[in-house]
Amino acid sequence: MKIFLTLIFFFYSSYVFSLEFSKPLWEQTNYLSCNQTTYFSCWNQKCGTPKGTDNTPMIIDFKNNTIFFPESDLERKIIGNNFTDMDDHFANTIITNIEMIEIEFKKENYDNPSVLNFMRAVISFPFGDQHVLVASGICKN
Repeated sequence: MKIFLTLIFFFYSSYVFSLEFSKPLWEQTNYLSCNQTTYFSCWNQKCGTPKGTDNTPMIIDFKNNTIFFPESDLERKIIGNNFTDMDDHFANTIITNIEMIEIEFKKENYDNPSVLNFMRAVISFPFGDQHVLVASGICKN
């Protein structure tokens, strides 16, 4: 069922934005379809070089307060969110128990709302090791 919903989200994610960027995203849409395009990872304070070939899909489901990663069948519960009107951009911050995703819309691109940029930071401690992942990509409604 999750794979079926994922396919539906991706097929219908390319239509033109009809969002008001000066308002929180979760008040305007049920989901965003995102692709993580770049990341770097650190294990126990040893970091690798940034990777630019990543294309990890993720679906942010505001209606059900979840973030779903279809390739790994991983789902995380959204436990908080915040909207901030910054000097040069609007920031929509989404928080789970181990990560933060900030989706931004630059005010200078207001006439061309084709994509939203996101930054994702994950902190975890699997098997007693420290793991930090920082990633970025784009989202579409």
